[in-house]
Amino acid sequence: MPADADDFKWIFQKGEKKWLPQFELTARPGNHDLYGLEIDPFIPIAQNSNSLFFVNVRNQLGWDDGDFLREINAGAGYRRLMSEGSWILGGYGYFDRKESRYDNHFNQGTLGVEALSWNWEGRANGYIASDDTKRAPKAGSAVVKLIGTKLTMDGTIEQAMSGFDAEAGVRLPFFGEDGVLSDTRIFAGGFWFDASEVGSFGGPTTRFETRIYDIPFLPAESRITLGTDYRWDDERGSQVTGMIAVRIALGTSNRSAPLTKVERRMTDRVVRDINVVTNIGNGNTESVMTRTGAVIADAFFFDEDGDGPGTFDDPMTVYDAAFTGKDNLLIGLARTGPIFIEGPVPAMDGQTYMGGGTGLMVTGVKSGQNAIFHAPGEAATLCCTDGTGIRLAENNTVAGLFFRSMNRALELELSGQTTMLDVYNNHFFEIDTGVEIDVQDDSALTLYLS
Repeated sequence: MPADADDFKWIFQKGEKKWLPQFELTARPGNHDLYGLEIDPFIPIAQNSNSLFFVNVRNQLGWDDGDFLREINAGAGYRRLMSEGSWILGGYGYFDRKESRYDNHFNQGTLGVEALSWNWEGRANGYIASDDTKRAPKAGSAVVKLIGTKLTMDGTIEQAMSGFDAEAGVRLPFFGEDGVLSDTRIFAGGFWFDASEVGSFGGPTTRFETRIYDIPFLPAESRITLGTDYRWDDERGSQVTGMIAVRIALGTSNRSAPLTKVERRMTDRVVRDINVVTNIGNGNTESVMTRTGAVIADAFFFDEDGDGPGTFDDPMTVYDAAFTGKDNLLIGLARTGPIFIEGPVPAMDGQTYMGGGTGLMVTGVKSGQNAIFHAPGEAATLCCTDGTGIRLAENNTVAGLFFRSMNRALELELSGQTTMLDVYNNHFFEIDTGVEIDVQDDSALTLYLS
């Protein structure tokens, strides 16, 4: 505690107090978002002639590209007027909680220091965000990748970013010492934010601000602040934000002498990034399922001359692929010409047959986010049999294959079963029947066919 701690008076105590509570309403229009309302009470809880302890709780309500946002900054700080009366030194800490446009909630802590005088000022803030990631399927496309035999999805995630910012400012002297615009200032600084899963960015900032005191229609010691802020980084581009704030002093002063210009700054707003900064990326690897609900287990490639383990560079035969197991993804390649069918290819439950170069619609098992897997290579052609190309089972998908010169391309027999079938973007040439389905004994079929 300061040496003159005995002279401190709490907000509820009577007696002379230099600084009154303040209440501020702020609008911040900009090219990225518009905060409809920012409520900012600044409450001195203890003070003496040159020191001030305060609490500050900001509540922001706003919109970002049509989405409702809310953020709360709850903090406390200490400011001290130095002995010569020309500088104020201060420090503060905040707890911040944000509801993002993707309906995620993030927390962070903020610590800052400041130095204020009539002509100069500077400050620095550090932001320590929670490191957790949240799913944000509305934010962008997921990334589907095939590594070895595993097909997985990196869903779109949102993460809060830790970082810092700093700025220095100077009062513009050509407006005089006591005129209406005498408290007009310009600032320059920079910022940097980083998070483990969504990268980092930083850039310069510049700011303009003017405070107008002694407004005739407002209570004594109130003020209006007008300003604009510009910042740039390679992630978000140029951001321009305007500000108009009305700060009203609450109560009546009973001080023995008017405040000096520097003393008046003891109740200035705390300048810091009012948003918990977040960014979007891809992460949270998960399994995927087809539209039939089959969760893809492994992926194998096949072509006409295949005799390998089923990789893209060393495919297997179509029959070997069929017997790799249930729920597998089987990709046919046109690497060495048509694949000649000696008899029906016996699909297993949950298997997916697709041609190279085809897009497969998949969904994240946990997130429910939709994406498309683009298979490498060119699509295979299955041909030349008097019978059936592929004999289907339950919950199969067939997409992007060519069928030529056969009695029927696809055949499905159901007896007392409930299943789904997804058939799209296939090509039929010289086929008597494209898809033949025989449903018996109270079976139920959901069919996607295009």
